[in-house]
Amino acid sequence: MPGISAGKTWSRIGAEVAPTSSAASGVWQMEEVAENVGAGTWPAPMADYEAIETFQDAAFAATITFDLIPATYTMLKIVVYSNRYSADYTTEVDLATGGGSPDTTDSNYGSQTYLTHGWGSTGSSSFTQTTSAWRKYPGESFPNYSSTGYPSAGMYTFPAYSSTTQDKASWFMGSSRDTQTAGGTASGDGGPLKAYYWWNNAGAIDRIDLVTSGNSFNGYTVTLFGLAP
Repeated sequence: MPGISAGKTWSRIGAEVAPTSSAASGVWQMEEVAENVGAGTWPAPMADYEAIETFQDAAFAATITFDLIPATYTMLKIVVYSNRYSADYTTEVDLATGGGSPDTTDSNYGSQTYLTHGWGSTGSSSFTQTTSAWRKYPGESFPNYSSTGYPSAGMYTFPAYSSTTQDKASWFMGSSRDTQTAGGTASGDGGPLKAYYWWNNAGAIDRIDLVTSGNSFNGYTVTLFGLAP
């Protein structure tokens, strides 16, 4: 149709305006679709996660630090994969803003953890809830001892991490202890984990520390991802 062209404000693919004597708003041509799809301008590209930094087999380090965090992503994720070093310890998460040191004041944090446990021959299961105002995140030990060396995985999510107007929230999904093999029904036998975490600070997060309580990250692979705008 005369008067309809890709890239014009009155194009269907561009801004939609009222019709005029030479342009009919809401009318588009297949050529316009092909042109804009080929140019990558329409439809808008899907957002995707990009790897920012990875620590692997961290040589018995007690702390993993991510301090090269751009403010340009909409969300962060930390994915943890472990062969379960042979001891039971928790992981603390310390956050920082403004290029400063990590906040290690327990009362500035809170966490709530849910553990479903007891996947064994007894056929029964149970549920444990842990609520605390400290930096253990999740509140149950993760990842934990496995005599058979089964690996475990977990994922931390930090939405709106670069906001400067709201306190920071996070959530975690993963597994604890002998998820694959435990035959008991006590919380010590492990199971799927879900946890929530919050930090009483409205500053943009520019550093995240994962700290083990008495152990090390040997055998771990830990990757920080950012969700592109």
